[in-house]
Amino acid sequence: MLNSKRLSNSSQIVRITESWLTPNINRFLTELSGYDQFKINRLPEDSGKNIGGGIPVYIDKKWATNNKIIFNHTDNNCENMTIKSRPLWLPPEFSSVITKSCYTPFTGQSRLKDSQNATLNTIVAHVKDIETTHLHACIMIMGDFNQLPIKLNDYYQIVKKTHT
Repeated sequence: MLNSKRLSNSSQIVRITESWLTPNINRFLTELSGYDQFKINRLPEDSGKNIGGGIPVYIDKKWATNNKIIFNHTDNNCENMTIKSRPLWLPPEFSSVITKSCYTPFTGQSRLKDSQNATLNTIVAHVKDIETTHLHACIMIMGDFNQLPIKLNDYYQIVKKTHT
């Protein structure tokens, strides 16, 4: 799946979408040497979907300790997981790093307005909750939003290119 030697020189956080992870896949098979692994699987009872999905996130053990999942949510519109980390070195202005990983499945040429609104509401509400409960955290939101127009005040979108 991934070459851990190549990653060890450059990546502190690795996030994968559309992994097709299921609870039946042994965690040992998806581990990366030197990284803490966190994952959520797409479960049919939560998402209404029988195939695909799952978000694995890997955090370099040499970069951060005390990594833990603080939020995990899956439904038929969105999969998202939030991890709180304490990097070994962090500017004094920040208490921790919060990484929110999202995946919104592509639902065809035009997304239904109701599902789009539900997804946006879930993401925005949770980000606001993070901001109020972790006042001095550095917050990163990463995701495959499949052209979902995410707009959050005070956040800068780094990658603006969509894949097709």
